[in-house]
Amino acid sequence: MKVWYIIISFIVLIVVLTVISTNIIIGATKQLESNLTRIHDYNNYTLAKSSFRDTIREWKKYKKQLAVLIEHQEIDSIEEQIAKTKELLEQGNKDLLLSELSTLKFYVNHVKDMALLKIENIF
Repeated sequence: MKVWYIIISFIVLIVVLTVISTNIIIGATKQLESNLTRIHDYNNYTLAKSSFRDTIREWKKYKKQLAVLIEHQEIDSIEEQIAKTKELLEQGNKDLLLSELSTLKFYVNHVKDMALLKIENIF
């Protein structure tokens, strides 16, 4: 009987940790995605630059937490896209900037999708 308590406790612990880690990932990605959408909608480069700097600061804060929870390849893709977006924002090329922002938003959304418990993520 004692073995069953240990097994059930272990299963409950795994479920609780999974829920906590999923909530951390979803919360971080929703915040980043919201910031990127706001930047995408700006017509003023000064506001966009300022907001993007704030988003980078938030990303650095979230990156430490997410590094434990997601694959490093996903983090590297986001980092690479941030570097491209930052450079395009400095250059002022609006068309390419909007494209790179959309790609960055896709990568952030992809991290959120991978964290959700779905049939396609299991198999």
